[in-house]
Amino acid sequence: MNKNSDQFLDLERDLCLSEADLHHMKISRAQFTMTLEQYLDFLEQIGSFRFTKKERRKIFESEFVL
Repeated sequence: MNKNSDQFLDLERDLCLSEADLHHMKISRAQFTMTLEQYLDFLEQIGSFRFTKKERRKIFESEFVL
């Protein structure tokens, strides 16, 4: 999105989700609840915490803007 743009994402208007989509998203979220410990175990299993020293020192030139 352009910084000078006066248009913002309207979550209710701009996302093409039907009532059925929203209903299934709520059901899915309720079925797969997990504790913090389970979530951290999952992140560890998929390698989220594995990185090399070189990756750790990565510096990004661009500035983050909301």
